Amino acid sequence: MISRLIRWLSDVVGSLLVPKKQPMPSGNEKVIEAFDTNIESHLTPLGVETTYTIKATLSGWVPYALLRFKCLWNNVGTQITCTAVEYWATDNDRSSGNVIVQVMADGSFPWSEELTTSAAQDEEWHELGHSKVINVQNHATAIVAFTFIYDIAGKTSDPRFVGQQGLPYKPPPPRITTGTVTDVRDFVLAGEDAVPGATIDVYGSDDRVIVSVPANTSVYWSAGIRIPESNTLTVYTRQSYMLATSDKSNVVTIQYYVAGVSIESPKTDDVITVPTPTITGKGHSGARIDIYKQDGADGIYGTGTVVGTSWSVKLTKPLANGEFIFRENRSPHRGIENGPTRCPSQFKLNLLPLSLLNLPPIQNRTVPSRSAAPGAKSGPS
Repeated sequence: MISRLIRWLSDVVGSLLVPKKQPMPSGNEKVIEAFDTNIESHLTPLGVETTYTIKATLSGWVPYALLRFKCLWNNVGTQITCTAVEYWATDNDRSSGNVIVQVMADGSFPWSEELTTSAAQDEEWHELGHSKVINVQNHATAIVAFTFIYDIAGKTSDPRFVGQQGLPYKPPPPRITTGTVTDVRDFVLAGEDAVPGATIDVYGSDDRVIVSVPANTSVYWSAGIRIPESNTLTVYTRQSYMLATSDKSNVVTIQYYVAGVSIESPKTDDVITVPTPTITGKGHSGARIDIYKQDGADGIYGTGTVVGTSWSVKLTKPLANGEFIFRENRSPHRGIENGPTRCPSQFKLNLLPLSLLNLPPIQNRTVPSRSAAPGAKSGPS
């Protein structure tokens, strides 16, 4: 009679036992206040690794136990590496608890093991470090069951706290590796970490899919996108495989621009002897080049188009003897295609001796020359 009373009192006291302090994992992860399973994932060279903090409980009992459990799926979802990292249990000054882990996959239990029979119940984290590699046939979700047999003094049948967690497969996010500056609007976005057979979705900053492409048989992928008239496009990617979707990839902002324009000839100290010289330079393929005097008062002196990266414009208005500063306008410039844009490149044409003018240098072109060739006609300056 007395022994039965002692066991009854033990059950009552054990069921009312309240944890002395809130459990905190030994790593960077935190157990959320409600003690629901906490989940954190990160990408490793071998695949997506997820850390779960699983709570084991028993109805009607206040004490509980926690298990930190890592799950690493390979990229194609055919193998999972499970690790029981550490455990925690409500304090009752006992150290004979039992930690049991079972993983179910493909309808069987490829891992079922009692990891310790001397688990401390002191509200501290204690290392386990047991691992198991499990082959999975159908990419289905595996399940881990965590059982903690809570040791109570004088009790012949200790309570069993139980918790479980699904271990779903998740493909890695398809990383974007292309540069972020382009001089073409029809841009090829490319990257790595694709799962062969997956579908790569490219999203804009509004989280809407811009384009979807198959990953085919390689870990490398590419997708054609078009840079809008705003000249910037922010994108990220996800991939879907076997009904599972990856986390968000790295986010990149692609900037569309037009290559800079420059004058390469005439050069400083060149001698100009003709009133309608040819001016050459570099620019963006397909851009229109307009040549003006610095003040623009006389309109366009010549027009041309960049072919490849080079342009050549023969002036159509003759120059008189004197000093001239020219600028080249172009369209498009920095992605603006609705009108000419003034460029800072300038140069001077001097058909008189430079010593008579004594002008200060101007940005990048000072070109003195002799008098115009005999018989050359003078034009407006």
